[in-house]
Amino acid sequence: MKRFDGRGLTRELATPRLYLDYLDPFNCECRAYGRLRDEKCEDLAVRAHGYLLLTTAQEMEIAILARGGSDQDSVNDAPPPRLRRRI
Repeated sequence: MKRFDGRGLTRELATPRLYLDYLDPFNCECRAYGRLRDEKCEDLAVRAHGYLLLTTAQEMEIAILARGGSDQDSVNDAPPPRLRRRI
């Protein structure tokens, strides 16, 4: 599907997947850091050297422990997992 951009040109509309990727917290952090870097204000950010991709089970275990629970707590009470976590 195409749309008119007001200058006589048309372009493809973005897909829902592109919007989801754009709004992903990890991608937002990357854009924010890039903006700080462009403005020579990197000292306002905490330097990170990568990220870990946790399994669903690891995320649920961390969520339970963060709530002060123990390994015996039900994993069904854990919040829904996110795909990426920065450390």
